[in-house]
Amino acid sequence: LLMVGVLFALSGCDIGKGSASASEACRATNRANCIIDDVAYGASVFVAVGQGGPSSRFGNPGPWVEVSSDGINWTPTDPGYTSTSSVLKSIAYGSSGFVATDGQRVIFSADGQTWTADKISSTSNQIDKAEFDGSHYILYTSSTSPASPWKVSDNGVDWSNYGTITSTSTTAGGTPFSIIMNSGSYYAIWQDTSVTAPYYLTAKSTNGLAWTPGNATSD
Repeated sequence: LLMVGVLFALSGCDIGKGSASASEACRATNRANCIIDDVAYGASVFVAVGQGGPSSRFGNPGPWVEVSSDGINWTPTDPGYTSTSSVLKSIAYGSSGFVATDGQRVIFSADGQTWTADKISSTSNQIDKAEFDGSHYILYTSSTSPASPWKVSDNGVDWSNYGTITSTSTTAGGTPFSIIMNSGSYYAIWQDTSVTAPYYLTAKSTNGLAWTPGNATSD
């Protein structure tokens, strides 16, 4: 049922995550700069995040959040801060509510409707992804320069540094593209850079920091 709901939630987008027109709620304000990057479900609502709203005097819209109870009809809501160049990249739902990030800030909402924002990263060490592993909220980046840091939180509001992501395999470089936890281990889609083409493979970790990717030439 959740998967069907997510498909409904994304049906307002054109093909291509991160480059698609968003739902009608966003299109009505500024179609040309309306992008949905991610969607999550929890607290009986779907929440989509990205970039939207009227263009600023600099020509850029700001962070965008919209909410739906059925995945079809959407209503914009205040993300809790303003910016002329911010794009909310990723959102996750966990035990305390929703967490989303634009790379430098994390925004939190218990219900998907009312949001608060905190600065958590510098421009040189931005966060790409928000995840929930069943007990902790996780923020991480897929950047290799600087090394990919993890921040963790029990409540989605108070964050602490956890460590940096490394690869323990000599056959694959690169970084994790998406991470989940299952049965006590972390699993990732891994973007490999050790060969000419940008291959994708799986990787596994017991702590989320030291990863063993599969073989780039055979997996």
